[in-house]
Amino acid sequence: MCGSAEVIVIDNPDSMDIFKMPPPRAKKRKMEYRYVGDNESKYKKGTRLLFDTICAMIPISFPHNGELYHVVSDSKTLYLSLIKENKLETVDTIYSGLDNFYKRGDGILYTYSTTGFRTKDDHYIVLFENSGLVGYLDIFGNKIKLIRYQ
Repeated sequence: MCGSAEVIVIDNPDSMDIFKMPPPRAKKRKMEYRYVGDNESKYKKGTRLLFDTICAMIPISFPHNGELYHVVSDSKTLYLSLIKENKLETVDTIYSGLDNFYKRGDGILYTYSTTGFRTKDDHYIVLFENSGLVGYLDIFGNKIKLIRYQ
């Protein structure tokens, strides 16, 4: 229960299958429920695996100066990384001390939520919300800003 990440290469997008959202698995109290991974395609046709990991997440990847950089998080730290020879190589530490990023307490694993996107003016933003930690990363050019709210 520590998360995982894959980086794939899509050489020819036209060779891929079109994903259709499956129906919800259950209905409880007038609400439809989906499980983690239900909204992800399991088909690998047209893809080539470049890198995969367990117990680390990649909330966003972004191009800069001809390289594809990855923001990687483990239980305590955010890293800036590149993939070299199918291995994740840390370029720099963005932030250390994310003591609430994967918080466990009273027998409960508190989940996290991240959303990454590119803005129309080429900022790459990662919103995150965890137990006790809310904030965002703003990546623009060669600058990365971490803004936290308590």
